[in-house]
Amino acid sequence: MVRVLALVAVLAATARADVDRRVGWDFGVGALPAKTVDIALGIDLDQRIAGAWFATTAFRWHWIDQTIDMTTDSTAGPALELGVRHRLATSHRFDHLDLNVDGEVGLGTRMEAYAGLRFGYRITEHAGPSAQHGFDFDLGLRAIASDRDAVIGIGGMFVVAMAWDD
Repeated sequence: MVRVLALVAVLAATARADVDRRVGWDFGVGALPAKTVDIALGIDLDQRIAGAWFATTAFRWHWIDQTIDMTTDSTAGPALELGVRHRLATSHRFDHLDLNVDGEVGLGTRMEAYAGLRFGYRITEHAGPSAQHGFDFDLGLRAIASDRDAVIGIGGMFVVAMAWDD
């Protein structure tokens, strides 16, 4: 129930704002504590809060395997992640392409916290009175702290995300 309420609150917050919102999908793969492999596919929602700060949420389906060879003990299930991103650096050196580096932190419903960096680009169109954003692509590296299955430790995840702006 808490997951559903959190998702509704985030969706309501992004629905009322009308600038700098993006929605997209992502794919992640990584190694978590206790020799666990995690593969995730999900939907991302980002909303600018103020300045270079963004609220983020993702709903992902995780395939988790408790062995490195991924032959036994597999579990699968949904997870909701809530976090914030901060634009650390950006470059407008190219006509229709903006480059950026973002820092991110957040919590997930599968009993984990994460922190990482996202390296990305945004394709923009500058014709007309204001720039129109269209497509974002991010590559992310995350450190993930988890206490899943009573094993506390830190793992890592590689995330690929693509998003479309309003």
